[in-house]
Amino acid sequence: MENSGCIERPGGRTGKTFDVNGIESMYTYRIIKENPFNGKRAKRARTITRNRPLEIGGLYLHLGKGYPGAYRIVALLEAQEEE
Repeated sequence: MENSGCIERPGGRTGKTFDVNGIESMYTYRIIKENPFNGKRAKRARTITRNRPLEIGGLYLHLGKGYPGAYRIVALLEAQEEE
């Protein structure tokens, strides 16, 4: 795994990532489900929150519980940094 300048908080899977200075980062994105074979997109967008920056316009796969499939990152809605 490449070093992105972030460190995980010790003590297990807290879902929080801190940079080297101890600042917690949270990013809120608007995503839309997309069929990777023909490029058709769903009608409704969803909002997700992640602790690492994602590439706008990138296609990401979610495999597992919830809503599996391919999702296109449409926009960054909010970038929040706290100490």
